[in-house]
Amino acid sequence: MAINLKKHEDELRKAWKAVLDDNDPTNWALFGYEKQANDLILLSTGDNGLEELVDQLNVASIMYAFCRVADPKTELPKYVLINWQGEGAPFSRKGTCANHINDVANFFRGAHLTINARNEDEAEPESIMQKVSMASATRYNFKERSDPASENLAPVGTNYRRVQPQREINVNERENFWKKQQEDEKRRKLDEKKKVEEARAKLEAEQRERELKAAKEREILAQKKDEELLKKREAEKNAENAARNELSRRLSFGDHNDEEREDLTRQRQNEIAKQRSEETQKLMSQRSVKNARALFEQNTSAGQLSSIRNNEIHQQNNASSLITSDREKRETELDGQKTTTESVTERLTSVEVRKDEKTENEEYVEDEEEEEDEEENEEEVYDVRQISQAMDMHYGVGCAYSEPLEDIAEEAEEGADEQSTTEKIFENQLDLEKEVFSVLDQGLKARALYDYQAADETEISFDPDDIITHIEQIDEGWWQGMAPNGTFGLFPANYVELIE
Repeated sequence: MAINLKKHEDELRKAWKAVLDDNDPTNWALFGYEKQANDLILLSTGDNGLEELVDQLNVASIMYAFCRVADPKTELPKYVLINWQGEGAPFSRKGTCANHINDVANFFRGAHLTINARNEDEAEPESIMQKVSMASATRYNFKERSDPASENLAPVGTNYRRVQPQREINVNERENFWKKQQEDEKRRKLDEKKKVEEARAKLEAEQRERELKAAKEREILAQKKDEELLKKREAEKNAENAARNELSRRLSFGDHNDEEREDLTRQRQNEIAKQRSEETQKLMSQRSVKNARALFEQNTSAGQLSSIRNNEIHQQNNASSLITSDREKRETELDGQKTTTESVTERLTSVEVRKDEKTENEEYVEDEEEEEDEEENEEEVYDVRQISQAMDMHYGVGCAYSEPLEDIAEEAEEGADEQSTTEKIFENQLDLEKEVFSVLDQGLKARALYDYQAADETEISFDPDDIITHIEQIDEGWWQGMAPNGTFGLFPANYVELIE
Protein backbone atom coordinates (compact mmCIF):
# COMPACT_ATOMS: atom_id res chain seq x y z
CA MET A 1 0.00 0.00 0.00
CA ALA A 2 1.09 3.56 -0.67
CA ILE A 3 2.16 5.94 2.06
CA ASN A 4 -0.29 8.69 3.08
CA LEU A 5 1.31 12.12 3.26
CA LYS A 6 -1.87 14.19 3.09
CA LYS A 7 -3.29 13.59 6.56
CA HIS A 8 -0.54 15.39 8.50
CA GLU A 9 0.92 17.34 5.63
CA ASP A 10 1.02 20.70 7.43
CA GLU A 11 3.00 19.41 10.38
CA LEU A 12 5.36 17.53 8.12
CA ARG A 13 6.06 20.54 5.95
CA LYS A 14 6.52 22.83 8.91
CA ALA A 15 9.16 20.59 10.44
CA TRP A 16 10.89 20.09 7.07
CA LYS A 17 11.08 23.86 6.42
CA ALA A 18 12.44 24.46 9.89
CA VAL A 19 15.36 22.15 9.15
CA LEU A 20 15.99 23.85 5.79
CA ASP A 21 16.05 27.31 7.36
CA ASP A 22 19.60 28.26 8.34
CA ASN A 23 18.34 30.82 10.83
CA ASP A 24 16.23 28.24 12.67
CA PRO A 25 18.12 26.31 15.38
CA THR A 26 16.22 23.09 14.57
CA ASN A 27 18.64 20.86 12.69
CA TRP A 28 16.82 17.56 12.60
CA ALA A 29 13.25 16.13 12.40
CA LEU A 30 12.13 12.53 12.91
CA PHE A 31 9.07 11.03 11.16
CA GLY A 32 7.26 7.69 11.60
CA TYR A 33 4.02 5.78 10.98
CA GLU A 34 0.83 6.27 12.98
CA LYS A 35 0.31 2.88 14.68
CA GLN A 36 -0.14 0.14 12.01
CA ALA A 37 -1.42 2.53 9.36
CA ASN A 38 0.56 4.02 6.48
CA ASP A 39 -0.03 7.61 7.59
CA LEU A 40 3.25 9.49 8.09
CA ILE A 41 3.43 11.69 11.21
CA LEU A 42 6.03 13.93 12.90
CA LEU A 43 7.61 12.16 15.91
CA SER A 44 10.13 14.73 17.20
CA THR A 45 12.57 17.55 16.32
CA GLY A 46 15.80 18.81 17.85
CA ASP A 47 18.75 21.23 17.62
CA ASN A 48 21.64 19.21 19.11
CA GLY A 49 22.76 17.46 15.96
CA LEU A 50 23.22 13.83 15.02
CA GLU A 51 23.98 12.59 18.55
CA GLU A 52 20.57 13.60 19.73
CA LEU A 53 18.93 12.17 16.60
CA VAL A 54 20.58 8.75 17.00
CA ASP A 55 19.18 8.44 20.53
CA GLN A 56 15.63 8.87 19.20
CA LEU A 57 15.84 5.95 16.73
CA ASN A 58 13.77 2.88 17.70
CA VAL A 59 15.11 -0.57 16.83
CA ALA A 60 11.60 -2.07 16.35
CA SER A 61 10.23 0.70 14.11
CA ILE A 62 10.62 2.12 10.62
CA MET A 63 11.43 5.85 10.65
CA TYR A 64 12.60 8.68 8.38
CA ALA A 65 14.94 11.48 9.54
CA PHE A 66 15.70 14.75 7.76
CA CYS A 67 18.71 16.58 9.22
CA ARG A 68 21.12 19.44 8.55
CA VAL A 69 24.89 18.96 8.99
CA ALA A 70 27.93 21.08 8.18
CA ASP A 71 30.39 19.89 5.52
CA PRO A 72 33.67 19.23 7.34
CA LYS A 73 35.71 20.81 4.49
CA THR A 74 33.57 23.66 3.28
CA GLU A 75 31.43 24.34 6.38
CA LEU A 76 28.48 24.55 4.05
CA PRO A 77 25.16 23.07 5.17
CA LYS A 78 24.31 19.65 3.78
CA TYR A 79 20.89 18.01 4.08
CA VAL A 80 20.71 14.28 4.70
CA LEU A 81 17.66 11.99 4.52
CA ILE A 82 18.00 8.85 6.66
CA ASN A 83 15.84 5.76 5.97
CA TRP A 84 15.84 3.86 9.28
CA GLN A 85 14.68 0.23 9.27
CA GLY A 86 15.26 -1.25 12.67
CA GLU A 87 16.44 -4.79 13.03
CA GLY A 88 13.48 -5.65 15.26
CA ALA A 89 10.81 -4.37 12.88
CA PRO A 90 8.41 -7.02 11.46
CA PHE A 91 9.41 -8.39 8.07
CA SER A 92 5.95 -7.80 6.66
CA ARG A 93 6.18 -4.17 7.66
CA LYS A 94 9.62 -3.88 6.10
CA GLY A 95 8.28 -5.27 2.83
CA THR A 96 5.34 -2.89 2.81
CA CYS A 97 7.42 0.21 3.63
CA ALA A 98 10.28 -0.62 1.26
CA ASN A 99 8.66 1.30 -1.60
CA HIS A 100 7.78 4.36 0.50
CA ILE A 101 11.29 5.87 0.44
CA ASN A 102 10.82 7.34 -3.02
CA ASP A 103 7.61 9.10 -2.04
CA VAL A 104 9.24 10.43 1.14
CA ALA A 105 12.28 11.70 -0.81
CA ASN A 106 10.01 13.48 -3.28
CA PHE A 107 8.09 15.09 -0.40
CA PHE A 108 11.17 16.19 1.57
CA ARG A 109 13.09 17.79 -1.28
CA GLY A 110 16.53 19.34 -0.99
CA ALA A 111 18.39 16.35 0.46
CA HIS A 112 21.98 16.08 -0.75
CA LEU A 113 22.38 12.50 0.43
CA THR A 114 20.07 9.56 1.28
CA ILE A 115 21.39 6.98 3.74
CA ASN A 116 19.86 3.58 4.51
CA ALA A 117 20.55 2.46 8.10
CA ARG A 118 19.54 -0.80 9.82
CA ASN A 119 21.51 -0.69 13.06
CA GLU A 120 23.21 1.79 15.33
CA ASP A 121 26.62 1.38 13.72
CA GLU A 122 25.31 2.57 10.37
CA ALA A 123 23.59 5.51 12.08
CA GLU A 124 26.64 6.71 14.03
CA PRO A 125 27.47 10.41 13.49
CA GLU A 126 31.03 9.61 12.32
CA SER A 127 29.73 7.20 9.66
CA ILE A 128 27.19 9.73 8.45
CA MET A 129 29.76 12.57 8.29
CA GLN A 130 32.20 10.36 6.41
CA LYS A 131 29.55 9.61 3.77
CA VAL A 132 28.73 13.32 3.55
CA SER A 133 32.41 14.15 3.03
CA MET A 134 32.71 11.56 0.27
CA ALA A 135 29.54 12.78 -1.44
CA SER A 136 30.73 16.41 -1.47
CA ALA A 137 31.26 17.99 -4.91
CA THR A 138 34.74 19.23 -4.02
CA ARG A 139 37.39 18.21 -1.59
CA TYR A 140 38.95 21.63 -1.33
CA ASN A 141 39.44 22.76 2.18
CA PHE A 142 38.41 26.36 2.49
CA LYS A 143 39.78 26.57 6.00
CA GLU A 144 43.35 25.74 5.02
CA ARG A 145 44.32 28.75 2.89
CA SER A 146 47.89 29.43 1.86
CA ASP A 147 49.79 32.55 2.75
CA PRO A 148 49.59 35.11 -0.07
CA ALA A 149 53.06 36.41 0.71
CA SER A 150 54.63 33.04 0.07
CA GLU A 151 53.22 32.76 -3.46
CA ASN A 152 55.09 34.04 -6.53
CA LEU A 153 53.03 36.88 -7.88
CA ALA A 154 54.52 36.89 -11.41
CA PRO A 155 52.55 38.43 -14.27
CA VAL A 156 50.25 36.14 -16.14
CA GLY A 157 51.89 34.81 -19.31
CA THR A 158 50.50 33.43 -22.60
CA ASN A 159 51.59 31.25 -25.48
CA TYR A 160 50.05 33.48 -28.08
CA ARG A 161 52.40 34.94 -30.62
CA ARG A 162 51.54 37.51 -33.19
CA VAL A 163 51.70 36.31 -36.77
CA GLN A 164 54.14 38.28 -38.89
CA PRO A 165 54.00 37.10 -42.54
CA GLN A 166 57.29 38.64 -43.55
CA ARG A 167 59.07 36.97 -40.67
CA GLU A 168 57.15 33.70 -40.76
CA ILE A 169 57.44 33.10 -44.53
CA ASN A 170 61.02 32.53 -45.62
CA VAL A 171 61.48 33.30 -49.31
CA ASN A 172 64.45 30.99 -49.68
CA GLU A 173 62.67 28.11 -48.05
CA ARG A 174 59.65 28.71 -50.24
CA GLU A 175 61.77 28.74 -53.39
CA ASN A 176 63.60 25.63 -52.28
CA PHE A 177 60.30 23.92 -51.61
CA TRP A 178 58.88 24.68 -55.08
CA LYS A 179 62.19 23.85 -56.70
CA LYS A 180 62.13 20.48 -55.00
CA GLN A 181 58.56 19.94 -56.15
CA GLN A 182 59.52 20.74 -59.76
CA GLU A 183 62.49 18.39 -59.62
CA ASP A 184 60.28 15.63 -58.27
CA GLU A 185 57.76 16.23 -61.06
CA LYS A 186 60.49 16.14 -63.73
CA ARG A 187 61.90 12.96 -62.24
CA ARG A 188 58.45 11.40 -62.24
CA LYS A 189 57.86 12.34 -65.90
CA LEU A 190 61.27 10.96 -66.89
CA ASP A 191 60.51 7.71 -65.11
CA GLU A 192 57.14 7.44 -66.85
CA LYS A 193 58.71 8.24 -70.23
CA LYS A 194 61.41 5.66 -69.63
CA LYS A 195 58.82 3.03 -68.74
CA VAL A 196 56.79 3.85 -71.87
CA GLU A 197 59.89 3.63 -74.07
CA GLU A 198 60.88 0.32 -72.52
CA ALA A 199 57.39 -1.06 -73.08
CA ARG A 200 57.40 0.21 -76.69
CA ALA A 201 60.84 -1.27 -77.34
CA LYS A 202 59.69 -4.57 -75.89
CA LEU A 203 56.59 -4.58 -78.09
CA GLU A 204 58.65 -3.67 -81.17
CA ALA A 205 61.13 -6.43 -80.42
CA GLU A 206 58.32 -8.95 -80.02
CA GLN A 207 56.67 -7.73 -83.23
CA ARG A 208 59.99 -7.87 -85.09
CA GLU A 209 60.57 -11.38 -83.85
CA ARG A 210 57.08 -12.44 -84.94
CA GLU A 211 57.62 -10.86 -88.37
CA LEU A 212 60.96 -12.61 -88.82
CA LYS A 213 59.41 -15.90 -87.79
CA ALA A 214 56.47 -15.38 -90.14
CA ALA A 215 58.85 -14.35 -92.96
CA LYS A 216 60.89 -17.51 -92.47
CA GLU A 217 57.75 -19.62 -92.50
CA ARG A 218 56.53 -17.87 -95.66
CA GLU A 219 59.93 -18.31 -97.27
CA ILE A 220 59.97 -22.01 -96.44
CA LEU A 221 56.42 -22.39 -97.72
CA ALA A 222 57.21 -20.46 -100.90
CA GLN A 223 60.32 -22.57 -101.43
CA LYS A 224 58.28 -25.74 -101.07
CA LYS A 225 55.68 -24.42 -103.50
CA ASP A 226 58.40 -23.44 -105.98
CA GLU A 227 59.90 -26.90 -105.73
CA GLU A 228 56.51 -28.49 -106.29
CA LEU A 229 55.90 -26.14 -109.21
CA LEU A 230 59.27 -26.96 -110.76
CA LYS A 231 58.57 -30.66 -110.39
CA LYS A 232 55.18 -30.23 -112.03
CA ARG A 233 56.66 -28.17 -114.84
CA GLU A 234 59.36 -30.76 -115.42
CA ALA A 235 56.75 -33.49 -115.43
CA GLU A 236 54.59 -31.43 -117.78
CA LYS A 237 57.57 -30.76 -120.03
CA ASN A 238 58.50 -34.42 -120.10
CA ALA A 239 54.89 -35.35 -120.84
CA GLU A 240 54.73 -32.78 -123.64
CA ASN A 241 57.99 -34.02 -125.15
CA ALA A 242 56.83 -37.61 -124.93
CA ALA A 243 53.46 -36.74 -126.44
CA ARG A 244 55.08 -34.69 -129.18
CA ASN A 245 57.53 -37.46 -130.03
CA GLU A 246 54.77 -40.02 -130.03
CA LEU A 247 52.58 -37.83 -132.21
CA SER A 248 55.42 -37.12 -134.62
CA ARG A 249 56.23 -40.81 -134.81
CA ARG A 250 52.64 -41.73 -135.48
CA LEU A 251 52.16 -38.98 -138.02
CA SER A 252 55.39 -39.87 -139.80
CA PHE A 253 54.43 -43.51 -140.14
CA GLY A 254 50.79 -42.80 -140.82
CA ASP A 255 49.55 -45.35 -138.28
CA HIS A 256 46.37 -43.47 -137.47
CA ASN A 257 43.64 -41.91 -139.49
CA ASP A 258 42.33 -38.36 -139.19
CA GLU A 259 39.88 -39.12 -136.38
CA GLU A 260 42.54 -40.76 -134.21
CA ARG A 261 44.90 -37.82 -134.74
CA GLU A 262 42.10 -35.44 -133.84
CA ASP A 263 41.40 -37.41 -130.65
CA LEU A 264 45.06 -37.39 -129.70
CA THR A 265 45.34 -33.66 -130.33
CA ARG A 266 42.23 -32.88 -128.29
CA GLN A 267 43.39 -35.16 -125.48
CA ARG A 268 46.78 -33.48 -125.35
CA GLN A 269 45.16 -30.05 -125.36
CA ASN A 270 42.85 -30.98 -122.50
CA GLU A 271 45.72 -32.38 -120.43
CA ILE A 272 47.82 -29.24 -120.89
CA ALA A 273 44.88 -26.95 -120.11
CA LYS A 274 43.98 -28.99 -117.04
CA GLN A 275 47.54 -28.94 -115.71
CA ARG A 276 47.86 -25.20 -116.23
CA SER A 277 44.47 -24.54 -114.63
CA GLU A 278 45.31 -26.64 -111.56
CA GLU A 279 48.68 -24.96 -111.23
CA THR A 280 47.21 -21.47 -111.56
CA GLN A 281 44.34 -22.14 -109.15
CA LYS A 282 46.71 -23.53 -106.53
CA LEU A 283 48.93 -20.47 -106.78
CA MET A 284 46.11 -17.95 -106.84
CA SER A 285 43.95 -19.48 -104.11
CA GLN A 286 46.32 -18.10 -101.46
CA ARG A 287 47.05 -14.76 -103.11
CA SER A 288 45.15 -11.52 -103.43
CA VAL A 289 43.91 -9.86 -106.57
CA LYS A 290 47.16 -7.98 -106.74
CA ASN A 291 49.09 -11.27 -106.85
CA ALA A 292 46.69 -12.57 -109.49
CA ARG A 293 47.33 -9.50 -111.60
CA ALA A 294 51.07 -9.87 -111.10
CA LEU A 295 50.84 -13.51 -112.18
CA PHE A 296 48.94 -12.49 -115.28
CA GLU A 297 51.57 -9.86 -116.10
CA GLN A 298 54.29 -12.45 -115.55
CA ASN A 299 52.57 -14.92 -117.89
CA THR A 300 52.23 -12.23 -120.55
CA SER A 301 55.64 -10.56 -120.11
CA ALA A 302 57.94 -9.79 -122.97
CA GLY A 303 60.54 -12.29 -121.84
CA GLN A 304 58.05 -15.14 -121.93
CA LEU A 305 56.79 -14.04 -125.35
CA SER A 306 60.34 -13.94 -126.58
CA SER A 307 61.00 -17.48 -125.33
CA ILE A 308 57.74 -18.61 -126.91
CA ARG A 309 58.77 -17.03 -130.22
CA ASN A 310 62.05 -18.97 -130.09
CA ASN A 311 60.07 -22.14 -129.44
CA GLU A 312 57.83 -21.31 -132.38
CA ILE A 313 60.81 -20.83 -134.69
CA HIS A 314 62.19 -24.15 -133.52
CA GLN A 315 58.81 -25.80 -134.06
CA GLN A 316 58.53 -24.27 -137.52
CA ASN A 317 61.95 -25.65 -138.42
CA ASN A 318 60.82 -29.03 -137.18
CA ALA A 319 57.63 -28.62 -139.19
CA SER A 320 59.65 -27.78 -142.32
CA SER A 321 61.76 -30.88 -141.88
CA LEU A 322 58.62 -32.92 -141.37
CA ILE A 323 57.09 -31.42 -144.52
CA THR A 324 60.18 -32.40 -146.52
CA SER A 325 60.06 -35.94 -145.21
CA ASP A 326 56.33 -36.06 -145.91
CA ARG A 327 56.89 -34.98 -149.50
CA GLU A 328 59.46 -37.73 -150.02
CA LYS A 329 57.15 -40.31 -148.55
CA ARG A 330 54.29 -38.96 -150.63
CA GLU A 331 56.27 -39.57 -153.83
CA THR A 332 57.13 -43.10 -152.81
CA GLU A 333 54.18 -44.37 -150.75
CA LEU A 334 51.08 -42.15 -150.66
CA ASP A 335 49.22 -39.95 -153.07
CA GLY A 336 49.02 -36.13 -152.88
CA GLN A 337 45.80 -36.01 -150.90
CA LYS A 338 47.08 -38.07 -147.95
CA THR A 339 50.30 -36.06 -147.82
CA THR A 340 48.35 -32.80 -147.83
CA THR A 341 46.12 -34.00 -144.99
CA GLU A 342 49.10 -35.04 -142.87
CA SER A 343 50.78 -31.67 -143.44
CA VAL A 344 47.64 -29.84 -142.37
CA THR A 345 47.31 -32.00 -139.25
CA GLU A 346 50.92 -31.42 -138.29
CA ARG A 347 50.56 -27.66 -138.70
CA LEU A 348 47.38 -27.83 -136.66
CA THR A 349 49.43 -29.36 -133.83
CA SER A 350 51.91 -26.49 -134.11
CA VAL A 351 49.03 -24.01 -133.96
CA GLU A 352 47.69 -25.67 -130.80
CA VAL A 353 50.98 -25.18 -128.94
CA ARG A 354 51.12 -21.44 -129.66
CA LYS A 355 47.47 -20.44 -129.71
CA ASP A 356 47.83 -18.14 -126.63
CA GLU A 357 50.36 -15.93 -128.43
CA LYS A 358 48.55 -15.43 -131.71
CA THR A 359 49.31 -11.72 -132.03
CA GLU A 360 53.09 -12.30 -132.01
CA ASN A 361 52.64 -15.14 -134.50
CA GLU A 362 50.66 -12.88 -136.82
CA GLU A 363 53.46 -10.31 -137.01
CA TYR A 364 56.11 -13.00 -137.47
CA VAL A 365 54.18 -14.86 -140.19
CA GLU A 366 53.22 -11.66 -142.02
CA ASP A 367 56.90 -10.73 -142.30
CA GLU A 368 57.66 -14.09 -143.85
CA GLU A 369 54.66 -13.87 -146.18
CA GLU A 370 56.02 -10.66 -147.68
CA GLU A 371 59.27 -12.48 -148.54
CA GLU A 372 57.57 -15.31 -150.43
CA ASP A 373 57.68 -15.26 -154.17
CA GLU A 374 54.53 -15.31 -156.16
CA GLU A 375 53.74 -18.76 -157.39
CA GLU A 376 51.86 -19.86 -160.41
CA ASN A 377 48.12 -20.07 -160.51
CA GLU A 378 47.56 -16.81 -158.54
CA GLU A 379 43.81 -17.08 -158.72
CA GLU A 380 43.65 -20.44 -156.97
CA VAL A 381 46.17 -19.41 -154.29
CA TYR A 382 44.28 -16.14 -153.78
CA ASP A 383 41.06 -18.09 -153.29
CA VAL A 384 42.76 -20.30 -150.72
CA ARG A 385 44.04 -17.23 -148.84
CA GLN A 386 40.57 -15.70 -148.82
CA ILE A 387 39.12 -18.88 -147.38
CA SER A 388 41.83 -19.06 -144.71
CA GLN A 389 41.37 -15.41 -143.71
CA ALA A 390 37.60 -15.83 -143.48
CA MET A 391 38.06 -18.81 -141.20
CA ASP A 392 40.57 -16.91 -139.07
CA MET A 393 38.15 -14.02 -138.55
CA HIS A 394 35.29 -16.37 -137.74
CA TYR A 395 37.11 -18.60 -135.24
CA GLY A 396 39.56 -16.07 -133.82
CA VAL A 397 42.65 -17.91 -135.19
CA GLY A 398 45.74 -15.88 -136.11
CA CYS A 399 47.36 -15.75 -139.53
CA ALA A 400 49.58 -18.64 -138.61
CA TYR A 401 47.56 -20.86 -140.98
CA SER A 402 48.18 -18.75 -144.07
CA GLU A 403 51.65 -20.08 -144.72
CA PRO A 404 50.72 -23.76 -144.37
CA LEU A 405 47.67 -23.28 -146.62
CA GLU A 406 49.79 -21.63 -149.32
CA ASP A 407 52.22 -24.50 -149.12
CA ILE A 408 49.27 -26.87 -149.47
CA ALA A 409 48.03 -24.98 -152.51
CA GLU A 410 51.47 -24.98 -154.14
CA GLU A 411 51.87 -28.67 -153.47
CA ALA A 412 48.43 -29.28 -154.92
CA GLU A 413 49.32 -27.31 -158.07
CA GLU A 414 52.25 -29.59 -158.69
CA GLY A 415 49.80 -32.48 -158.96
CA ALA A 416 48.58 -34.04 -162.10
CA ASP A 417 45.22 -32.34 -162.43
CA GLU A 418 44.62 -28.70 -161.25
CA GLN A 419 40.84 -29.07 -161.01
CA SER A 420 40.95 -32.21 -158.89
CA THR A 421 43.70 -30.72 -156.73
CA THR A 422 41.61 -27.62 -156.02
CA GLU A 423 38.66 -29.75 -154.97
CA LYS A 424 40.91 -31.77 -152.67
CA ILE A 425 42.22 -28.56 -151.15
CA PHE A 426 38.68 -27.41 -150.38
CA GLU A 427 37.90 -30.78 -148.82
CA ASN A 428 41.06 -30.63 -146.72
CA GLN A 429 40.19 -27.07 -145.79
CA LEU A 430 36.81 -28.24 -144.47
CA ASP A 431 38.56 -30.92 -142.43
CA LEU A 432 40.93 -28.26 -141.17
CA GLU A 433 37.96 -26.10 -140.20
CA LYS A 434 36.55 -28.89 -138.08
CA GLU A 435 39.87 -29.53 -136.40
CA VAL A 436 40.44 -25.82 -135.74
CA PHE A 437 36.97 -25.52 -134.25
CA SER A 438 37.66 -28.45 -131.93
CA VAL A 439 41.10 -27.10 -130.98
CA LEU A 440 39.82 -23.62 -130.31
CA ASP A 441 37.09 -24.77 -128.01
CA GLN A 442 35.83 -21.72 -126.18
CA GLY A 443 35.99 -23.53 -122.84
CA LEU A 444 34.17 -21.96 -119.88
CA LYS A 445 31.95 -19.07 -121.03
CA ALA A 446 30.11 -16.28 -119.23
CA ARG A 447 27.72 -13.45 -120.09
CA ALA A 448 28.51 -9.92 -118.89
CA LEU A 449 25.90 -8.46 -116.53
CA TYR A 450 27.40 -4.96 -116.40
CA ASP A 451 29.87 -2.92 -118.39
CA TYR A 452 33.48 -2.83 -117.17
CA GLN A 453 36.44 -0.70 -118.25
CA ALA A 454 39.94 -2.08 -117.86
CA ALA A 455 42.04 -0.26 -115.26
CA ASP A 456 45.34 -1.28 -116.91
CA GLU A 457 46.70 -3.52 -119.64
CA THR A 458 46.27 -6.67 -117.55
CA GLU A 459 42.44 -6.36 -117.58
CA ILE A 460 39.78 -6.53 -120.28
CA SER A 461 36.81 -4.30 -121.06
CA PHE A 462 33.32 -5.46 -121.99
CA ASP A 463 29.72 -4.30 -122.29
CA PRO A 464 26.51 -5.88 -120.96
CA ASP A 465 25.48 -9.14 -122.70
CA ASP A 466 28.99 -9.66 -124.14
CA ILE A 467 30.19 -13.27 -124.16
CA ILE A 468 33.55 -13.90 -122.48
CA THR A 469 35.26 -17.18 -123.41
CA HIS A 470 38.25 -19.26 -122.30
CA ILE A 471 37.58 -18.38 -118.66
CA GLU A 472 39.96 -19.58 -115.96
CA GLN A 473 38.74 -19.19 -112.37
CA ILE A 474 42.11 -18.28 -110.85
CA ASP A 475 40.62 -16.55 -107.80
CA GLU A 476 37.28 -16.15 -106.03
CA GLY A 477 37.02 -12.46 -106.92
CA TRP A 478 38.97 -12.26 -110.20
CA TRP A 479 38.91 -14.49 -113.28
CA GLN A 480 40.80 -14.27 -116.56
CA GLY A 481 39.35 -14.81 -120.00
CA MET A 482 39.03 -13.56 -123.58
CA ALA A 483 36.83 -10.58 -124.42
CA PRO A 484 34.84 -10.34 -127.69
CA ASN A 485 37.51 -8.03 -129.14
CA GLY A 486 40.14 -10.76 -128.72
CA THR A 487 41.97 -9.34 -125.69
CA PHE A 488 42.86 -11.69 -122.86
CA GLY A 489 43.09 -10.51 -119.26
CA LEU A 490 41.58 -10.21 -115.79
CA PHE A 491 38.03 -9.15 -114.94
CA PRO A 492 35.86 -9.13 -111.76
CA ALA A 493 33.94 -12.36 -111.27
CA ASN A 494 30.81 -10.67 -109.91
CA TYR A 495 30.29 -8.76 -113.18
CA VAL A 496 29.42 -11.92 -115.17
CA GLU A 497 27.33 -15.07 -114.96
CA LEU A 498 28.41 -18.46 -116.25
CA ILE A 499 26.51 -20.00 -119.15
CA GLU A 500 26.37 -23.52 -120.59
